[in-house]
Amino acid sequence: MDFWSRLIGSPAPQKRVLSSSASDPNARLARFKKACAQVQHLCDQPRNLAKDAITLAELQKLFIRLAQLIRDEARAPSPHLCLQYAATQQIHALVPRVAVITLHAGVIHATVELLSTLVDSDEEDFLSSQSFAKSLMRLVTRLLDSGGILLEVETESAVLELLFSIAAKIRLEPDILPVWFASTAKPELEDVFVREKKSFVGITQKDDFPLCYLLMGRVHHEGRIGDFARTGLLYIFEATGTSLDLEEWVVSSDLPTLIASGLGALYSQLSRELSILHPDASLPAVLAMSDYSTTHPRATAECAFSERHKAHVATFLSYLAFWQDVLEHCRSADVKQTLLDHFQILFLQQLLYPSILQSSDTDAGSSIAVLTYVNTILQALDYPDLVHSILTYLLAIPSASMLEARPTTPRRP
Repeated sequence: MDFWSRLIGSPAPQKRVLSSSASDPNARLARFKKACAQVQHLCDQPRNLAKDAITLAELQKLFIRLAQLIRDEARAPSPHLCLQYAATQQIHALVPRVAVITLHAGVIHATVELLSTLVDSDEEDFLSSQSFAKSLMRLVTRLLDSGGILLEVETESAVLELLFSIAAKIRLEPDILPVWFASTAKPELEDVFVREKKSFVGITQKDDFPLCYLLMGRVHHEGRIGDFARTGLLYIFEATGTSLDLEEWVVSSDLPTLIASGLGALYSQLSRELSILHPDASLPAVLAMSDYSTTHPRATAECAFSERHKAHVATFLSYLAFWQDVLEHCRSADVKQTLLDHFQILFLQQLLYPSILQSSDTDAGSSIAVLTYVNTILQALDYPDLVHSILTYLLAIPSASMLEARPTTPRRP
């Protein structure tokens, strides 16, 4: 019978279309509510040390599930009921509190991923919520100020990526800046501001803009952590062009001092005595056939071709490139001039120029080192104001203001 049916060509039975619960907003919301209820249930239970490992593993799975449901919803058409429920129930207040109390590496990483998912969502205006900003900053400050005790490298990278995402949102949406930044300048501190500004120290105001200081604390790191921190800080300086309060705050704060001091610290890591003699193993043929090989470097001089020295120079030049990027992205003339003043005072006058004076022709090593570093700096710089600042100071070229202020001596007839 089946043979004749296929031969005659009887119509094929219609396939039954099954409604997928994965694409159903209400079904997704039900799963999201269930996961939230399980999290709340586990948090309400009294702590049992014997079952801590099981409870923490379950919390980690639930946080991952919540983040995945939000990501699935972001790819689906409206309505986005899970995000609405998350905003209404303020899970951004519960989840960080759980991470801080448990101090479990897996729970912390899952918490950071969940918060990143909320930040990346374009709905419900999480970044415009004061409660969201306070909860997130409280968690991140606790994690980053723990000295790495609570963080693995992967988790720390995720935290910096989260801060970078917030800075990028502030750059694109300046209206949300007051949620993350609030100047608390007081009239009674005005004399302190003036005194500290004259001494090129500035006022530490971490509570005003914790996001900025957290990024500043990681700009010296290598890899993804340093990349996220430096780029996020560039976006903060770019925002000074759209906010007068932020511009005045940066000028009076210690951020320019920290940036200039960081450059000086990396320069201080470079060897004071340098040898440009090639090691015998990598001696070029032209030099090997001469009396070059009979020359021996000083015992205290570091070889310019060593991996250690190359790594230190690369780190210093990377931070110098960051300096240029900050000046190029800065949209405020006052902030830019403040940075240039700190560069000249704290780096040129107090570090680079004294190292040139202290170098000697008798030992050869110190003079070679300083001249090599100055040459490397000038070759790496392409920002006109930085080059002008270095050359005018080291060569004692008077500025335009000094020439105007110089008294003229009348000529005798």
